[in-house]
Amino acid sequence: MNTEKQKEITIVIAEDDDGHAELIREALCESGINNPIIRF
Repeated sequence: MNTEKQKEITIVIAEDDDGHAELIREALCESGINNPIIRF
């Protein structure tokens, strides 16, 4: 059994459209992915 703690991974999004970036964030959250997100 693996008892090591898993590191949280930050998701980087390179998106210039505010609406698209929000859709990506919402889709990730709805999929159960709650990692921190950085947008460039």
